[in-house]
Amino acid sequence: MGTLVNQDLSALYTQASTPIIDGRWIAAARPSWQLTIDHYKANFPWPTATYATQTAADTNDFVVFPRPDSETSTFSRHRWAHGSMDYEIPVCLRGGAFPCYLEVDTSATDAALISTITIGANHDDANSYVVNIPAATIAALSAGTKTIQIKATDQKNRTVRIWWTIEKEVAELDHLFFVDDTNTGTKDGKFATPFDNLNQAGWLANADGASSAQKILVIKEGNSQTTPLTKTSGWNVQSTQFPCAIIGIPTERFKIDCQSARTLFSWGNATANDMFVWGGEVINGDITYGTGGFNGAFVSEFSHIW
Repeated sequence: MGTLVNQDLSALYTQASTPIIDGRWIAAARPSWQLTIDHYKANFPWPTATYATQTAADTNDFVVFPRPDSETSTFSRHRWAHGSMDYEIPVCLRGGAFPCYLEVDTSATDAALISTITIGANHDDANSYVVNIPAATIAALSAGTKTIQIKATDQKNRTVRIWWTIEKEVAELDHLFFVDDTNTGTKDGKFATPFDNLNQAGWLANADGASSAQKILVIKEGNSQTTPLTKTSGWNVQSTQFPCAIIGIPTERFKIDCQSARTLFSWGNATANDMFVWGGEVINGDITYGTGGFNGAFVSEFSHIW
């Protein structure tokens, strides 16, 4: 193994005949997202298997979210899309020589998605590392799963594969339901006729939440939910009670006001798998409930929330 020495590498940047050093392009051939060659001197871990052959096990230490279907629940947030709203999912990585460059792998992504799917390629983009598919594309999808594959390249030109499938909701309320506290018309939880509060009987109120179990709650229009949660210790986040995810409409930002009276989520003495919260904020969570106390909107046992 060679020894790293402190030397002036600037001359190398002008040598067109020597375009690559340490796996990275130099001079004008270097992509705009790639830093100068001497920026990283440490060996940051990254998958050792080649990109095309990487398995879920190969990426386990490096791809945090989304994970391949073999490791996630069928009701997981990133696996479902609604034809009346954009599909938006962040890609979360660790390891590698940051920042990475992300791109849609068109050779492995479903043909029905390729023309409109986008991702914020650079860490300083406005939609940094976020996958977006327009609602019109989702609405036009045929039934069944569609594959998305993202290729991430780090500063040393090493690559990692991120892949999962999505499916369009065919029958409303099967996987997503909606709340908008300004709705004064029909209130049945569908996109055009959302519930108007978070204490909806049979869905979100008290212990009676079976209808929302393993489903995705979408809070529309960015309106503050001013009705306090009535469940004594918040929602039990587990596979048999209450939503598996809370999201907002892309480009909007919801707000839930717990009015210092409730937590949004409680642990419920059960494992909370594939929980996802994205696109909003929770304010005024209770910090005094119970003998152990809560941490604001989330019970103290919570960790690994995306």
